[in-house]
Amino acid sequence: MIDQFSFTSLHQLIAFKSLDLKYFCRGEVMQDFDLFFLLVLGAPIGLLLALLQLRKHRKSLLNSRFGVAVWNLVLLMFLLSSIFLFAESYYRFFVDTTDSFALNKVTRRWAKRHYRKNNVGVRDNIDYSYLVEPGKRRLTIIGDSFTAGHGVKNVDERFGNLLREQFPSIEVHVLGTNGFETIDELERLTKIVNEGYQLDLVLLVYCLNDISYLVEQSQQVYKQMSEFDESLGYLARNSYFLNTFAFRMMARSNPNVTDYYHFLKGSYSGKTWKTHQNVLKNLNSLVDRNDGSLAVATVPFLHNLKQYEFSDAHKTLNAFWDSEGVGNLDLLPVLQLKESASLVVNEYDAHPNENAHQLIAKSLKPFIVEQLELTAK
Repeated sequence: MIDQFSFTSLHQLIAFKSLDLKYFCRGEVMQDFDLFFLLVLGAPIGLLLALLQLRKHRKSLLNSRFGVAVWNLVLLMFLLSSIFLFAESYYRFFVDTTDSFALNKVTRRWAKRHYRKNNVGVRDNIDYSYLVEPGKRRLTIIGDSFTAGHGVKNVDERFGNLLREQFPSIEVHVLGTNGFETIDELERLTKIVNEGYQLDLVLLVYCLNDISYLVEQSQQVYKQMSEFDESLGYLARNSYFLNTFAFRMMARSNPNVTDYYHFLKGSYSGKTWKTHQNVLKNLNSLVDRNDGSLAVATVPFLHNLKQYEFSDAHKTLNAFWDSEGVGNLDLLPVLQLKESASLVVNEYDAHPNENAHQLIAKSLKPFIVEQLELTAK
């Protein structure tokens, strides 16, 4: 969810469509014509030439068992290599989708196609000014892959850009990065503020895995995920088709993929939660010290909303933000009205799809209006 993401830690390793013309025009499609694909392409061509040569001697070949065996073997190899070429071409050039943790080659290629960084180093199609334009308000959205729009091809269809369209008189900046957790967001905000970036209304889009940096099991899970490629042989590492097949086989049997972040149950209590509260307080303090106001939107895990197992975590978060005097919008009640399948990117990617981003933007609009009014300068 790969170096296109500029990951800062191990855990940040993270549909048949016609090919994007812009992708061709940029010449990036040529990157997929690597040595492995040239070998895949050359195999059926070479075998076809061999068949044509054998055909000239077909009569003599058919007169011996050895000749018949050679003819049938070459013909079988030609058919199999042609089928493999078709499958490899399909997954290499036409399948354009993602998985939750950016484990397979298709997802990493997807990121190269659809992620473009601006002057601040985040995914967006406009550059950001560090200084607020006189007479304007600014909304700075900070978050992780949910905010960055992992799985959403058109950046203008993620909720941050939808809000920009709905608030044309407000500067809307989207500081979302795949794999970021609260500690990373605090570090980034500290850095850009020290560089002269001005704060106004800051919206933290909080996902329940933002606490995972404190959960010991999460590091084991991230390590296991990162070793997926290392466990594959030459063919599965280089073939988009075989790599996708290997990933899906692993995903179906691995609860860390099928049950997204299940290991975080119980994290919002005890020592872990107490430590995390200090980080959240530091974030709020940073915003306050720099003439900004913090607001929070909590996004639930979307893959299993009907048997949702994190309701208590939402209650804990809501109570915490209330005690801190921070405006908080819990998006669980709105999103829980929908079927999970209609909100996630696909069965292997639990990130919000375009439909979910629209619902999030719609729910956030009145909340942001309220927060802007409360923080009017």
